Amino acid sequence: MLCFTHAYWAAIERFADPQQPGQVEAAFVSPNQLSIASRNVKWLSIALPCKWVDPGQPVRISSQDGFRRAQVTAGPAKAIYLRLDGEQIEATTQRPAELEDLTAYTGGGAQRMLCEGRPVRLVYGSGGGAESAAKAKALALSLARVTFNGREEFEVGGYPVLADTEVTDEILATCDLILLGSPADNAILARMADQLPVKIADGQVTVQANVPMRYRQDEVGFTLAWRNPLAKDRLIWWLGGFDSKEAVAHVAEAGEADLVVTERKGRFVLARAKVVGDWQLEQPSPPTPARTLWPTYAAYSQALAASLRTSLDADVAIWPNWDPPDDFGDQTLGYLRTARPEMHLVDLSGKDLRQMHLDRLKRLTPATAPATAASSPASVTSAPSSSPASAASAPASAPSSQPSPQELADSQGGWAGTPGEQIRDERTYRVLLINGTVCRGLPNGGIRARVVRYIGDEERAAALQRFWGGVIRPEEQTPGRR
Repeated sequence: MLCFTHAYWAAIERFADPQQPGQVEAAFVSPNQLSIASRNVKWLSIALPCKWVDPGQPVRISSQDGFRRAQVTAGPAKAIYLRLDGEQIEATTQRPAELEDLTAYTGGGAQRMLCEGRPVRLVYGSGGGAESAAKAKALALSLARVTFNGREEFEVGGYPVLADTEVTDEILATCDLILLGSPADNAILARMADQLPVKIADGQVTVQANVPMRYRQDEVGFTLAWRNPLAKDRLIWWLGGFDSKEAVAHVAEAGEADLVVTERKGRFVLARAKVVGDWQLEQPSPPTPARTLWPTYAAYSQALAASLRTSLDADVAIWPNWDPPDDFGDQTLGYLRTARPEMHLVDLSGKDLRQMHLDRLKRLTPATAPATAASSPASVTSAPSSSPASAASAPASAPSSQPSPQELADSQGGWAGTPGEQIRDERTYRVLLINGTVCRGLPNGGIRARVVRYIGDEERAAALQRFWGGVIRPEEQTPGRR
């Protein structure tokens, strides 16, 4: 979240809203005359001594619009502190008490701790008996080389692993900590338990918020990125309730949430939340199931294909789905939002596109069902002219061998644009192929396509954003199933 917190003599000490970026433009227009424009900055400090400041004379500070003003005499102070989020600028040479508190929240969840090069120690609990300690140590060692940021493992090195009894005061003061276990078996967690927003007691995990949320301890795991109550300017990442590296890795992919509660294996997200203000946890919200918008995976893929076809100016968009997921009902909007399907724009002749359509129908027809519909182009175009009498006199197949319309739709995936029965052989169609699976089928069917272009990351992201912009809420950025 923080890129550059200071430049020359100015430093951002606190954001007004820690979830949003802040910006300051400050300039001494003349000696002891400071002009400031800021956005989302609560406290700014001006380091002293500074060649633009005469410590014996008042420093006059004003906003660039001229409506807010303050002045202070620096004297022997080491800094001037300016509060910029009120109706007037406040100026003092005494460091404000709230800046003496523990480390400021800056957003980014555990990723800030793990990706900024800060010293980290991975600490497991040695309490709970020899068997429990051995399992905890084994989990810690398996996690020591996991990067938690997209790559599976460090190529070289990893996080140093310590038992809770090996953590010294010096380590507490200088290192961020990844803490495994619970206050019952990890002495470090036990020392800070009363100052954390997640409590474990009587077989329950309780998330303290405006409306407390409670879960059975033996059914959930959770991660909490929080300030270290035992050490100023240090952070912790508490991994509670997990018993495998895979489970922790699933949860670590849940974006920049500061709190994530999942079922024990880490695959289903039950709740997530971010910190707001100065270390206050927002009310956790459960992710929205995908089926609140689309009853089936086919409906979802159809809607997405239709949107991408329009965005990328194609005649037809195809999302072939030979193996639709059997757990679509468990997926969330946030998880679907993370998908980045490969996409190609190709030119296909009408004849080849119609053949692709027929091949799709053939794939979707059970082996025991009549295959005449896919035997030739003529059989498709002549189907509407069949009389009711001839249809009624046709031999009936066993009901179990014929897919229902819904089953066919569920297995079909997305086809958006020109309907298959309206494809004309003499035309050339611009076709958007979504997911690499479709490209594998082209040579096998003797179909020749001229690739117009591969849809690169930026163009793909823009097209997906147009689809999701009207669908998903900002808080739904977390995967709900992995």
